Amino acid sequence: MSLAALDRAHDLLRQRRLERGLPAELPAVQPPQRLLQQGAAIGAALVALVVLAGVGIGQRSRQLAAERARLSAIPAQVQALETQVRAELARLRRQDEANTGLARGLVALSSGSALLSQLAQLTPQGVQITEATVNAQTLSLKGRADDPAPFERVNALSLLLADRPMFRPDVRVIKLARPAPSGDPGVSAPLQPVDWQLQVSLASLTPAQQLPLLRRLGADGMAVRLQDLLRTGVLR
Repeated sequence: MSLAALDRAHDLLRQRRLERGLPAELPAVQPPQRLLQQGAAIGAALVALVVLAGVGIGQRSRQLAAERARLSAIPAQVQALETQVRAELARLRRQDEANTGLARGLVALSSGSALLSQLAQLTPQGVQITEATVNAQTLSLKGRADDPAPFERVNALSLLLADRPMFRPDVRVIKLARPAPSGDPGVSAPLQPVDWQLQVSLASLTPAQQLPLLRRLGADGMAVRLQDLLRTGVLR
């Protein structure tokens, strides 16, 4: 084809493109080497983006795993702390009970001068107390009663015990008998004193009830100790 024919064909194509609203000239075709370079750059950018995303995801996964491990350890730590708290509370409770028991023992009416003073005030003339023992909340008394009227004397002692606030009114006569005379039956012998044994329960008095009783019995030292224990809150 001649050069003139090519020019006419080119002009015809240019006219047709203009009629269709297209650019008059075709865009220049880029060289293949440049296209390859652009494709390689885009591919490298995509690979770098994927690598960065993988690194970020891995780091986030490690952070989440560490956080999960930390959170999973919290229940065990809480349980261990609760166990320690319960053990400490139990120890404090035992110590408080022991301190309270010791404090009550220091001012107990069943021991010390208060009980002795009360028995001395109640014992009628002609009645002797030879043994007094306290087991838990029970007071056991043993003794002898002289004539005249030894049985009446022991009965008076039991009534006096039942009437005092330190004791419960449940006095029990365990023994009340006169020993048989010794020696020759045909010879008149003096009467033997009557042997007796009584049991009575100690009353359960609050420390506030014990305080005036201790003062009436003259147990001033125990009363002062009890007042101090009440003031400090050891006893209530």
